Amino acid sequence: MKRTLAIILLIGALCVAALAQAPVATSPATTPVTPAPAAQAQKVLLKVDGAVATPLTLTASEWAKLPRTTVAAHRGHKPEISQFEGVLLKTLLEKAGVLDPKTPLKGHGYLRYVLVKCDDDYKTLFSLAELDDATGSTAKVLLADKVNGEALEIREGPLQLIVPSDKRPARSARMVVEITLVSVE
Repeated sequence: MKRTLAIILLIGALCVAALAQAPVATSPATTPVTPAPAAQAQKVLLKVDGAVATPLTLTASEWAKLPRTTVAAHRGHKPEISQFEGVLLKTLLEKAGVLDPKTPLKGHGYLRYVLVKCDDDYKTLFSLAELDDATGSTAKVLLADKVNGEALEIREGPLQLIVPSDKRPARSARMVVEITLVSVE
């Protein structure tokens, strides 16, 4: 019995010694890696495509060069008014060759709509006439990247559609990634 106990102790000691010398497997770091600023600037922020004269693929650095504006609106269903900063949707549609600020829509222009797609698969739409200054009343539709001077929260951004003229915020979509112009003719 003493001999069996001695063998068990010896085997145990050898196992402990072997484990101490074996390389330890480590799991990858769980801290998220933040891309370098240059990589973030080149990441696609928004696409404007479909029935447009000039499709757009905007990176963060290109987005930063666009004319900016501020609108006051409710933040979702919250009662207080917030200040949203970003780029007007009509500015993007002008840049894509869809709207012309000097020429009001007419004829077939009324048969087009703007489909806004979000990263969480939410979608909303506008008739193109709504966004035309000469025809519609929702010309102040904003793609915001800031609220009250701060970047949008991750669950809202990087871009959030703000429609101040809507009575309910159903079209104030978050996580906007693509705008597609569609013609029904």
